[in-house]
Amino acid sequence: MLVLMIGRKPENLRMIASSLADQDFDMIIWSGLAEDYDTLRQVCQPQKPDIVCVGDGLPPETRLRILEKLAAEYNDFNLPELPKYAYLRNVGTDEKPDVIAKIMASGDTAKIQELKDKQLGPYGTPKFVMEAVANFQSGKDALVG
Repeated sequence: MLVLMIGRKPENLRMIASSLADQDFDMIIWSGLAEDYDTLRQVCQPQKPDIVCVGDGLPPETRLRILEKLAAEYNDFNLPELPKYAYLRNVGTDEKPDVIAKIMASGDTAKIQELKDKQLGPYGTPKFVMEAVANFQSGKDALVG
């Protein structure tokens, strides 16, 4: 099974992929911030992702543009038909990117550890991906939320 994980910050995406390396699925990661669709095509063409997981770090309008493009041109990206296999993470206000960015920039190790312990921000994304994979494998519809 292959998961395409779309997020904001490449370093967070690498951390997420690393934390899920021991799972029984593989991951392709792509930072959607620059909306570099040529790179996404190159990454997806030699392999066919089964599902697409989109984190909540991207601005809402960017997420919408990306999903609209992937849904309209899914064959060009060698993706399954979207939105049926698109899983979107939606977080509460305490996990919004600007809140998380301030905590990370502060360097406050106690607050950063709290994010890790509570699985907030990018530290909650691995759980989201695992839930999306489980839903997909059990035949449930796309997970939105």
